[in-house]
Amino acid sequence: MKHKFYYLLHYFLVFLFLLNSICSSNCRTAAATKKTPVFIILTKYSKTLDIGNEFYIGAIVSNGKTPTWKSSNSRVASVNTYGLVTAKKGGQAKITAKVPGAEARCIVTINKTKIQLSSSSLSLEHGEFCQLRATTSNRSHPQFKSKKPSVASVTDSGKVCGEKPGSTYITITADGTKTTCRVTVKSALIKLSHTKITLSPDTEKTLQASTSSGLPPQWKSNKSSVATVDDNGTVYAVKPGTARIRVKLDGVTKYCTVKVTK
Repeated sequence: MKHKFYYLLHYFLVFLFLLNSICSSNCRTAAATKKTPVFIILTKYSKTLDIGNEFYIGAIVSNGKTPTWKSSNSRVASVNTYGLVTAKKGGQAKITAKVPGAEARCIVTINKTKIQLSSSSLSLEHGEFCQLRATTSNRSHPQFKSKKPSVASVTDSGKVCGEKPGSTYITITADGTKTTCRVTVKSALIKLSHTKITLSPDTEKTLQASTSSGLPPQWKSNKSSVATVDDNGTVYAVKPGTARIRVKLDGVTKYCTVKVTK
């Protein structure tokens, strides 16, 4: 009986030994296969920029790997392989740094460019110049364009010139932002020294015509057989009769009646 007891005890101890070995092996395997969580830490999680500006996002990855970068809207903000973000146009984009098992995002907001004009409207005469100044919020270079260059032209630097009476708009653009300046070119005012004169044949007289724009007017006689006129307004009497001298500028006309006596 005693011998049988020791026999059973022997097998029981062997069983415990084997069970302990199996449990220890499984625990070591579980510990070996357990994964460490991966995480990413960014230097910035939100940023506001003006169009044209750049900044770097730094990324620290727990396993030491290099992340890949991606923008949710590259037309608004792009990002290169090193985390350099470039602001392109107004709006918002998410910049994502990613490695297997982890990712992190930075929200980038791009301000829309604002334009401030020196004047929202201009009044000019034909031949008159005026400098239109435009300041942008991000110091970008604005572009100027006239809707009707035949009425008012504009240079790349914003110098506006009245070309003929009428009205038009100068459009100023910068980074997709637009604003306008209304330009009115006024009709000229003409003052004529005489509205009628009397001359004898082979005599002359110079008429004076002043214009509000300072531009020279056009002179013309309706009967050059009676009296002629040159570009300076000098009237020459040819033979007896009556003629009308016309002074014209930008559609504005004045007349002087010339009577040539016998």
